[in-house]
Amino acid sequence: MKWKRLIDINNNDITRGALLKFKSEYPFEENVVMMFCEIPNELGKFGLIAITGSKSGVNPYFIFSDDVVDENKIRDWLIDNWYNFSLNDNIEQVFFRECLRYYEI
Repeated sequence: MKWKRLIDINNNDITRGALLKFKSEYPFEENVVMMFCEIPNELGKFGLIAITGSKSGVNPYFIFSDDVVDENKIRDWLIDNWYNFSLNDNIEQVFFRECLRYYEI
């Protein structure tokens, strides 16, 4: 599976295990990959967790509100709120791919 620009995918492409890759800055490294994940408590249903760098695996970076998840509008929300959500303002350079498969490692 190849990386695609986030702005070119559909909302329903985003599932647990899918990845986002983008340039960042402190407290992350220059480049970061985050994974969409389920949240196993009452804070919410779905979020993003860093899987690269010094922040990998440290609690979800972001938890989406239930209405965004229930209405399957995560992609739209990310595009509309990228500047406030991210440490980078270039939504054109945010990449998406489906979850990593074992044989790809």
